Amino acid sequence: MDLNQAISQLQAGRKTTLNLDKAFTVSLGKSEFKVDPTVNPEHCESISEFIAPSRGKSKRKFDFLMALLASDSDKPIWIWGPPGIGKDYKIRAWSALTRTQCQTYQVRSDVDVQNEWLYERSFNSEGTFIKYNQLWLDLTEGRDGRAMHIILSDFDRATRDQIAVLRSLLDSDKPFLTGPNGEHVPVLKGTRIIVTANSGGMGDERGLCTDAMSIDSSIMDRFTFKLRFPQLSWGDEGKMVAARYPDFAAVPEWMAALEGMTEAIRASVKAGDVYMEFSHRGVQGIVENTLMMRSIVSDNDKALKYGLREWLEGSTPDEDTQLAVKRLCDPHLKGGVLSDDD
Repeated sequence: MDLNQAISQLQAGRKTTLNLDKAFTVSLGKSEFKVDPTVNPEHCESISEFIAPSRGKSKRKFDFLMALLASDSDKPIWIWGPPGIGKDYKIRAWSALTRTQCQTYQVRSDVDVQNEWLYERSFNSEGTFIKYNQLWLDLTEGRDGRAMHIILSDFDRATRDQIAVLRSLLDSDKPFLTGPNGEHVPVLKGTRIIVTANSGGMGDERGLCTDAMSIDSSIMDRFTFKLRFPQLSWGDEGKMVAARYPDFAAVPEWMAALEGMTEAIRASVKAGDVYMEFSHRGVQGIVENTLMMRSIVSDNDKALKYGLREWLEGSTPDEDTQLAVKRLCDPHLKGGVLSDDD
């Protein structure tokens, strides 16, 4: 059954006429998006589950990001913030839920952007030729004739040489690529570049993301829209934990303790009292260590205590930090987490 047949079948089974403009829409943030069911889902990003930010600054930033994506603007967007807050995932979820063509390219220092992503000189039995690679095709042709949204992930890890190759792509007025003969090839109209990073282009001010590089101000000036997302709030993060780890969420005492520990650690990190990163990945680490410990320890309180200790002893950068975090967590666990050795 093709799409037109499916729509006809839906129409036939309804007492009122099916309004196609309303039938294929999705609301994200404060914006409404039309969903084009004819777009090949393989050309969109995929997700397992998504919980949109619903509180505070994260919600305001998300609403603004969705408004940008709903607009006709094709100016590049710079999204940054601490690790583990779902910077890429927000765009991937939008792509999947709205059926919008999108592709992620992760920037790594070992990637030859020119030859691996754009084009390279190759040869066969007939001689040499130019082989155009996926990013070039996505930027100049799109897929099925539709313009793409391109995520350049971890962009602040790019080297100067990599950025030089991509510089003209970030032109906010007339983005173009330089072809093999020096010609300017325009980017397909409607294409949008979305950059994600841990920093705002000046390197990581905390010194925890040491791969984050300083970006030339002439590059940063090309981004009209720069959105800094904060750390997740527990109101949203708790829902994410419950959705992904139902066995953990089934123990209310665990969820209450995890909330208290998470907020205590993050407050101390923000104040500069503890020098470490505690992202959503850290929260997941505590949860997964606890669940694994529960398979060998029958008591829930001990499973959480020992699971937390395993995560702490393997993840904190030094013994002083480990002890400081144990003291932050101790009041939130029945029986505490500190041992005689501490």
